[in-house]
Amino acid sequence: MAARLNILSVLSLILLAVPVWAQQANEQLDSIINALELKEVVVTAKKIRQSGDTISYSAATYRSKNDKTLEDLLRKMPGIEVKADGQITYNGQWINEFYIEGLDMLGGNYGVATRNIDANDIGAVQVLQNHQDMKLLQGIKSGNTPAMNIKLKQSALGIWSSTIQAAIGSQPNLSWDASATLMNFRRKSQNISVYKTNNIGNDLRQDVGASVTSNSAFGTGILFPDSPNLNDRYVYLNNSQSLSVNQLFKLNENRTLAFNLNYLYDKEKRDASEQTTYLTDSVSRYVIDESNRTNMHQHFVGANVVYKLNDKKRYIKNTFSTSASFPHGNGSINELIQQHFSGHTFNIDDVLKISYATKRGAIGEATLHVNFSDRQGSLRLPDIGMCQIVSQRNFATDGAASVVSVAVPHFMFNLNCGFNARWQQAKTGLDLSGNLDSGNQRTWQLGAHVSPKLFWHCGQQFQWLIYVPVGIEYYASADDTWEYNKTFLSIKPYTNITFKPSERLSFSLTSICEESMPAPLSLMVQRRYIDYRTTISNPYRLESKINRTVKTSINANYTSVLDMLFGGLSLTHAYAHNSLSSGYEIADDIIEYIRLPYATNSNIWQGDQTFSKGFFKWNSKISQSFSVGTSQSDFYVDDVMHRGRSNYLRAKISFNASFDRWITFDTSNEFSLSKTYTDGLSNGNAKHTFANITSLVLWPCKNLSLMPSVMYYYNDYSTNYRNNTFLNCNIEYSIGNTILSLQCNNLLDSRNFRRFNDNGIIQYSSQYHLRGRTIMFGVRFRIS
Repeated sequence: MAARLNILSVLSLILLAVPVWAQQANEQLDSIINALELKEVVVTAKKIRQSGDTISYSAATYRSKNDKTLEDLLRKMPGIEVKADGQITYNGQWINEFYIEGLDMLGGNYGVATRNIDANDIGAVQVLQNHQDMKLLQGIKSGNTPAMNIKLKQSALGIWSSTIQAAIGSQPNLSWDASATLMNFRRKSQNISVYKTNNIGNDLRQDVGASVTSNSAFGTGILFPDSPNLNDRYVYLNNSQSLSVNQLFKLNENRTLAFNLNYLYDKEKRDASEQTTYLTDSVSRYVIDESNRTNMHQHFVGANVVYKLNDKKRYIKNTFSTSASFPHGNGSINELIQQHFSGHTFNIDDVLKISYATKRGAIGEATLHVNFSDRQGSLRLPDIGMCQIVSQRNFATDGAASVVSVAVPHFMFNLNCGFNARWQQAKTGLDLSGNLDSGNQRTWQLGAHVSPKLFWHCGQQFQWLIYVPVGIEYYASADDTWEYNKTFLSIKPYTNITFKPSERLSFSLTSICEESMPAPLSLMVQRRYIDYRTTISNPYRLESKINRTVKTSINANYTSVLDMLFGGLSLTHAYAHNSLSSGYEIADDIIEYIRLPYATNSNIWQGDQTFSKGFFKWNSKISQSFSVGTSQSDFYVDDVMHRGRSNYLRAKISFNASFDRWITFDTSNEFSLSKTYTDGLSNGNAKHTFANITSLVLWPCKNLSLMPSVMYYYNDYSTNYRNNTFLNCNIEYSIGNTILSLQCNNLLDSRNFRRFNDNGIIQYSSQYHLRGRTIMFGVRFRIS
């Protein structure tokens, strides 16, 4: 399965990175754009009000009696979608910044706020469509990504408030879920402190910014079953505790200082029966059947300090962050092969951004980034006398500054000069039945570049930005017996075009080219165990070559606040050229990946469509999304190239409404289809899935609510476990500020779930074991 992850990781990262690289690039370009001031247009509806580029949702018109947190409100607002991991999109675009009363306390970790601020404290939710954080550019240049600002009620300001919740029950073992929050929002300071603990599937890793332990990060590890795409309450078998303390001080009107401290202990259990099928030639397959049980533990601690000075002449933001994690775990394959893993990670990162107004009216900028990381993983297989240790260290720094800044009507030109430097080291030690093998791979990369940037604008209707970083890179690689160096020309062009023919309609095109060199771990001559049955090595001592990617996205968005109508279309293409490839061969039941001197290419095309409409009647909202795409990659098996292709389609429609004060309805339906090909030949019939989640909230009397819900899932992956039905029911009784509850999850005691994955070369299927019936009694109350 780790082999499958290695092959798929490049494609997944390319596609998922498209909105991220566009957002990051736009942030870097903020300081060179000079546009005309946007004229304010006010549009008012009963539930939504628009003033210029700011859209305000009235919280009171969306709130119902069963809404407990800010996240519950956001899910009802047209144009806003909350993903399963807590991330928020507006009209298909990721929220860039998140503010509470105009102050950024949490950075990108805003789930701490959305999942804990009481819904009754919210006055309004504001979406800043073309948000510009820098006062230096406000009224001059609008941004390209949306932000969100939460306006609190006056009664929620200036006081300390706390919400305490606790529940206990059986599943059939003892189960619990408890949390305590402490909040204070004042004019010059803000605080959110949260403690949580549970073993019923509430994922706390997202709240504190901790990552899921994976073999790819550590270079080695136990074989870990892939988690299916189901609600965590059924899948995530955990025992977790977290503490998050977040504090912001407003030093004056232009300066803020924010602190974030996070701690997590997480224990996760996974149990699955798996089958992995590898292509061996055009007609043959190698099949592995495994019963896989694992237990992973993790201690994580992280801290962030952000200082910001933001006035009309200067913008200075320094973000310092550090984190450490200590994962360890055990696994069993077919109750015969025992696996033991331990490791650690340390990371220190500092980013400084400066923008300033020049005497001639232009905008100059300077950036500096420094990062150090240390990571180690150790895998032991006592049954065969094997111990694999992998250590990785990385130090990187880069910076840039404007040397020429010129502004004339409709045009701006900046010339930035910059540098980058990186040192990386990967060390391995493989002790296999007394035979010690080790490696020590080191790489150095130094570079200098100039970045001419040209911006042309015609008011807010049309903007065209293009810049081309050009530089020289020196690269050197060495181990104990082999070393080389090379110098190459680096060119990474970027362009962005935005056209807004009206306040409702906008178009954009973004394209970027990127370059990278392989990590030292992938250059290792010595054989390295990724897991108990998968190895990788570079036996031919192949030298590093540049890998290139080209990513292009075309978007169209429509917004009508008065009609509460939001829609978008996008077409994305991602192309990756890898100068070296990794092919596999199978010998003695080991999947052996080796570096090969052949280039491979990967292509992804994906089209997306989104639609969201709010209605005054029943306080309702309907949302719909549609995606269709194809991904294609080259693979080598036994030195022979094969081409895998996957065509896919996903469609989703959801609806929620409050038909009366005593009944609320919510339903979501999702359909997917996928079909794979190997060397142009179909791999059987297309695979289908369908999922429906429907819930009701009934109020038979003023203080009593009944919340039945059902999830139905269908797939045609195999003849077994094609249908899964999950029935839940919560009962709540309110007494003042106190809520008593009876929570019943998975009442039908569904224990197995089938999943399938196929990229045309490797097929993976599993029967994943779920959490069973869980019944809990709870209490929730608020103190203020």
